[in-house]
Amino acid sequence: MAKKVNIREVRFQYAYMALIKGGIALLSHQQVRIKSFPGHQVKIIEKMAQILNDETIETLGNWMRQKRNLDFYSGGIEITEKECQEYLDFAEKVLKRPKTLIQN
Repeated sequence: MAKKVNIREVRFQYAYMALIKGGIALLSHQQVRIKSFPGHQVKIIEKMAQILNDETIETLGNWMRQKRNLDFYSGGIEITEKECQEYLDFAEKVLKRPKTLIQN
């Protein structure tokens, strides 16, 4: 979905939500439970990075989370085309890894 929309901010939101949902699927597969509470998305990103042994996931995932929060709670953000593409590429790359683990 994130690749089909022409509005950068919407594409970014879809990429972020895909990252979080992929993290939820991975954690579920690994039988790790994260309760829904304020800040639970931080824990999802953190655990996903630990399971996949990749600090980049925590760093970029939290940047995405912070941008999403600014957009959601502070009245909007502006994302450049380059930045949007980098986030999309990152989410796509990361999401291939849990998919492989879950399918095996």
